[in-house]
Amino acid sequence: MSYYSISNLVIVAINFPMAILLFLSSKGRKANIVLGYLCLAAVVWGFGSFKYSTTLSKESAIFWWQVANVG
Repeated sequence: MSYYSISNLVIVAINFPMAILLFLSSKGRKANIVLGYLCLAAVVWGFGSFKYSTTLSKESAIFWWQVANVG
């Protein structure tokens, strides 16, 4: 596993709990909700990039790169 894939796992591990915490503590505050969605987008990007960097087939790599770009 390369440093690139490890860094993507760190992105997922940090942003997912942060998003949950922001959604649970938002109490109607719009800024917390927007930041929570931003963290979820970073999770999708990080997971897609991780799968992209660890896959072996070209078709699978293209699919996960597209998933990462959605985030």
